[in-house]
Amino acid sequence: MEENVVRTDGFVTAIEFCPYENATKLLAYSSADNLHICSVAFQHEDQSSHAEKQSVRATVTHTENLLTYSQNDINCISWSPVSNMKYLPRCAKLALGLLDSTISILTTDFKGETSLLVLKGHTNSVNAVAFEPLEGRVVASVADDSTCKIWDADGGNIIHDIRLLCAGIDVCWNKLQPGIFMVGELFGNLRFYDCTDEDEPPMPTQWLNCKRGGLTSADWCPLNPMKVGASAGTEWVLWDASKSSLPEDTRQSHVGGSVKYRWCRA
Repeated sequence: MEENVVRTDGFVTAIEFCPYENATKLLAYSSADNLHICSVAFQHEDQSSHAEKQSVRATVTHTENLLTYSQNDINCISWSPVSNMKYLPRCAKLALGLLDSTISILTTDFKGETSLLVLKGHTNSVNAVAFEPLEGRVVASVADDSTCKIWDADGGNIIHDIRLLCAGIDVCWNKLQPGIFMVGELFGNLRFYDCTDEDEPPMPTQWLNCKRGGLTSADWCPLNPMKVGASAGTEWVLWDASKSSLPEDTRQSHVGGSVKYRWCRA
């Protein structure tokens, strides 16, 4: 694969492709004090011959510098399923978790109309945010304050506040399991909560344990909800949730330690 290098104005603190069909070419990343949204075109998408497809080139065709932050680093990014670049009106909507304990919901039409809703409730750095993937009406977040919160993405109110046993490291939903979300905790526990009834507190339905602390990331396979993966220390851990709460497989990953674990979205 040929490389396309994008120069940034500082260290990249968070980066996320939009996983939804109507805006799959959008890439959001934060660097220094800025949030950028790019449109990324992969050359093979418009090629037909087998030979041409062997060389893939990613080309950044458009960049928007949407926000400027002052010492409030963006720690994590999540795309809303309402994001759309295929049909008019175009729209991008993101949740941004910040080190100052707030969450920003940003909506833009790329024509100068950009709105920002700030969610306040955490008391320490926000480590992960995740839009509910079917309608995007709610956002889940976890932070170093050992809580997981479910927010109204439009009004900014806290719908549910869940006390965790330790710092929350990751949170994610799965479109094949509507209303269920997974929380990864620092000490190595992954818990699944049922949030289908918004009038009732989310109830834990299942838990997994990676038999080690120092969890750095966790993800729920979008194509097979029985598969769960995580990174902890220098290893990655894999579960088959239909068989056991203990890992199915553990392998060495990066000698210097793993930061992020993600399943392929396609």
